[in-house]
Amino acid sequence: MNGRRLPFGVETLDALLDGGIEAGSLTQLYGEGGSGKTNLCLALSVEAALEGRWTIYLDTEGLSLARLDQMGPGKRDHPFRGPPPPPGRPTPRTSRSRNAPWNGPARW
Repeated sequence: MNGRRLPFGVETLDALLDGGIEAGSLTQLYGEGGSGKTNLCLALSVEAALEGRWTIYLDTEGLSLARLDQMGPGKRDHPFRGPPPPPGRPTPRTSRSRNAPWNGPARW
């Protein structure tokens, strides 16, 4: 991989992981219910979005905008998605329909 690291924004965890997870990689977190998987994924997604990076966040239980507000107070107007990707790259889809076209920046 490229060696760049994406921090979770959790100082102790980032230190244990040598600065975060490796950029450009697929990372799966697993564990028992209530162990903090969702919080870690949301923290990473927020950190990436605030740096203008892309994150693909898959959650079968639904995304809580209220939880995102708790993790990034005062940052709700920051675009969660940037401009559309260059031609030839996959286009982001809305959460309502997998066949819907990209509808501009999403706000959280």
